[in-house]
Parts: sequence; structure tokens; C-alpha cells
Amino acid sequence: MDINYAEKIKKLRLQKNMTQKDLAKDICSQGLISKIEKNEVDSDIKILHKIAQKLDVTVGYLIGEVDDVGQNITAAIPKFQQKINTFIEEKRYLALEHYFKEVVNDASFSPISSTYKLWIDSIILANNYNLIEEAIANCEQAIRILENKNRPELGDLELHINLLNSVADYYFSLENYNEAIEYFEKALKLVENKTNFLHYQIKILFGLARSNSYLLKIMESNFYAENAVHLSAQTKDLQRIDSLYLLLADNAIIADDFTKAAEFCNKAQLIAEIKENNFLIPYINRTYAKLQLKMKDQQNNNK
Repeated sequence: MDINYAEKIKKLRLQKNMTQKDLAKDICSQGLISKIEKNEVDSDIKILHKIAQKLDVTVGYLIGEVDDVGQNITAAIPKFQQKINTFIEEKRYLALEHYFKEVVNDASFSPISSTYKLWIDSIILANNYNLIEEAIANCEQAIRILENKNRPELGDLELHINLLNSVADYYFSLENYNEAIEYFEKALKLVENKTNFLHYQIKILFGLARSNSYLLKIMESNFYAENAVHLSAQTKDLQRIDSLYLLLADNAIIADDFTKAAEFCNKAQLIAEIKENNFLIPYINRTYAKLQLKMKDQQNNNK
């Protein structure tokens, strides 16, 4: 797979007589498009999908998984599953529930495995009804089915990773951080040394870093966060790197390392602004305020 899609994006944009501003409209900032075309940063999958749509190609063509511009990157994945994945990525859980009911009840759709259905049901239970324990039970049932299979099928590994991640996330939401860590570690074992699952590895490392931070295990949290930052930089995956720097800033404040905290905060803010991640900005401002308060307290104590 050719991850360096910068030249393709620029070439297709110019073929369509589009400026960077034209391409960026309703997707991201012009500055981010410029950095993507210079291969200075990588786009997360949602932005890349929108860029591909605007350029009338598939994501598969951009990243080299298919040679034909019109060929579908996810031809091996049923179309209903592609749509479901989009709902999950965009956190549109009510739309996911409505659409999934249609899929389950319509015989014209491809057959759905029981394990996949259990996973989607868990997402709906957790996010639409706050039935976290039921969601965990669904995932654990699906995990047992997968682990007892004699002959794994295509997609089972990715589903297994998603199930473990989901259980970890559900335990995290219940503030049961030790259980969350246990499941994140299980997921990490499945993705280690698998280059086609680096995106999942970053997500899992972030989960481990957050969970350890909430348990005030700052050294362990920093270890996972720094590994995730390194992997994000290596793969040019910007999806979580601003949140990772913010987590490192919060950890540095707990450790009274205010210089490091300011450095990490500045990095988080810079990347969040490039990404136009408006959701994270208030949390960054809160950490800045916390840092200033801590520094002020230290100054008063030193008087």
C-alpha cells in the first residue's frame, strides 16, 4: 500500500483546476491541505474520505490499494458495513441504530455474522441507552465465539480488536480503569508487529495512557502516550496526536513539571488549530488555566 498519497491529491486537484482553498472548502483548512500535499502531515481517514469524494476517486486509489480510479477500495466489504463504519467513525449512533435495524430485517443485505451483530448492538446499547453492562456482556459473548472458532474468517481479527477496544472503552466510562487496562492490553497483543493495524495500535496506546493517568500511574501513562506520539509521527496520523499531547501536558502538571506541561500544551493547541479540532480547544484552555494556577501556587509557596 502506498501511504504517500500527497502527489496524487495535488495532481488530481490541478487536473480539476481547483485551488487548495476550493479543495479545503467544507472539509478542513487550506493550511492542512497544503501540508498534506507537501507530505508534511497525514490526514485522518474521515478527512481523506471527503477529499477523495471531492476529487471523484476512492480512498483506495489515493493510498494505492487499487490501481483503477473508479475501483472500490472496500469491494470486499459489504456496502451496508461500509455505511455502518461511517456512522461509527462519525459517532452518529442514532442513525446507526435506525440503519442497522433496516439491515437486520432486510433479506436483500448480505448475511451478518452473530459476532458482528453483537458488537453493533453493544455500541447502540452503550451510546443510545447507557446500558453499559449489557454492552459489555454482548462484546464478551462475541469474543468467546471468536476465540473458540476453529477456522478464523476474513475480518475476524479486526472484529476481535474492535470488541476488545469497545469493552475497554465501556469499562473506562464506568471509571473501572483497571478492567479497561486489562482489555486494552489484550487488544494491544493482537496488533503488535502488524503494520496494517497501526491506526488501532495508536488508539489502544491512547486508551492505556488515559486509563493509567486516571489511576495516577504517571510513568506508565507517559510511556504509552509517548509511544503513541512516536507512532503517530512515524505514520503521519494526526487523529489523536493533539489529544495525546494534551494528556502529556496534564501528566506533567501532576508531576509539577511546568516547563514540559507548557511545551505539550503548545503542541496540542498548534495541532488542534491545524486540524480545526474545535472540540478539544476548551480542554486545552482548561489545562492552560490549571497550569497557570499551579505555577501561581508554587510562586506563593516560595515567597
